[in-house]
Amino acid sequence: MDNAAYRDRRFEVFRKLLPHLQEEMSQKEQTQRGDGDITEWLDWYLGCRSHAIESAEDSLSPIIRKSIFWQNHTSDSLNLRQHTIPNISVSLFSQ
Repeated sequence: MDNAAYRDRRFEVFRKLLPHLQEEMSQKEQTQRGDGDITEWLDWYLGCRSHAIESAEDSLSPIIRKSIFWQNHTSDSLNLRQHTIPNISVSLFSQ
C-alpha cells in the first residue's frame, strides 16, 4: 500500500472514531475517579478502535482494489474505453 493510501486509511479510522470522543472522555473520567483499573476502559477503547478499522476497511476497499488493479496493469497499453470499463467494473463489484 502506498503512502497516500495509508494516510487515507488512517484519516478514515480517525473519522470513524470522532463520534465516540465524548464517550471516551466519560470512560476516562470514570477510570480516574474509580480504583484506577483501566481494564474496562481499555476493553471499550480497543472495541471502538477495532470497529473503526473494520468500518474504514469497508469504506476504502473499493479504492484500494481499484488501485491494485491499475498498479498491476500500468504497463498495458489501453485506450480510453478500455480504461473506463475496468474502473466501472471494479467500482460496481466492490460494493
